[in-house]
Amino acid sequence: MLSVYFLAIIIWDRSLFFPLIVFMILCFMLFSWIYWKEKSRFDLTKIFRGFWRLMFLIFFLLYVCLMVYGIITSAFSLLGQ
Repeated sequence: MLSVYFLAIIIWDRSLFFPLIVFMILCFMLFSWIYWKEKSRFDLTKIFRGFWRLMFLIFFLLYVCLMVYGIITSAFSLLGQ
């Protein structure tokens, strides 16, 4: 999660800390609501474990996308010089 944050700073020269935190909170709320609707109970440990796995998947995909984007943009900027 921190690597996505730092990659965004390196690529765009701006901090995306607040949007990432808001995104994580909204995802937790949505994940909790879906779990509660499916199971009709609220088990915080299972919800947190599932949320953590979901965030790992999302941030892994974001990391790969940002790495590819950063490599391509830096290659084109070097070719343009």
